[in-house]
Amino acid sequence: MVRAMPLRMIYSKTSDATVEVPEASDITEKYTGAKSESNDQMDVKWFKRMVSNKESARRSRNTKQDHLTELEQQVEQLRGEYITLFKQLTSASQQFKDASTNN
Repeated sequence: MVRAMPLRMIYSKTSDATVEVPEASDITEKYTGAKSESNDQMDVKWFKRMVSNKESARRSRNTKQDHLTELEQQVEQLRGEYITLFKQLTSASQQFKDASTNN
């Protein structure tokens, strides 16, 4: 449902995000033509759900970013281990060749 009406800014206490919130009376008048307490309650529930969903999405993005950072660090660690093991393999192969040509 598209909600086009006057908005006010609300600042979240848990993050730096701002949310545009329509005035409850504007919503009620826009869709019913009259002020109604039950519609105000529905709009408050809608707003709380919207804010909750935004906060949940923010937490999910942060978790995803943290996981990606951890995976990038693991890749760097594994590349280092690969280089070390490759050098050991090369050295062992060379020693094997030297030993087989000397016998």
